[in-house]
Amino acid sequence: MLGVASEAAFLEMADASVKWLGASGQKLKDVLDSKQPYVKKFDEFRKRIEPRKIDLPSDLADGISLTFDSVLDLLRISRNDAGHPTGKPVLREDQYIALQMFARYLQRLYQLRAFFLRPKL
Repeated sequence: MLGVASEAAFLEMADASVKWLGASGQKLKDVLDSKQPYVKKFDEFRKRIEPRKIDLPSDLADGISLTFDSVLDLLRISRNDAGHPTGKPVLREDQYIALQMFARYLQRLYQLRAFFLRPKL
């Protein structure tokens, strides 16, 4: 469930970034609106945001690559395991860590979304 929730939150944030990205945002919008897999949409967003990290507030830009990469990987693996069960139990400690990471990841996504939707002065 965290994988599905993560994808939905990411897509909301990425869609909000389209206008902020300006001309390069249209390519992202095309990919977001397509039937391409989530990872392709994520990669397209990352390709567009990396050169613009300097334009983000420092509290949002700091560690953004690590946050996206580590949490995306955790959630992708968990989602794949749920979709292709191996019978291996998920340890309580691993579930707790996933929930803790997801909460911070979700907070960062919605902070970015709010930034992208903020009117320019």
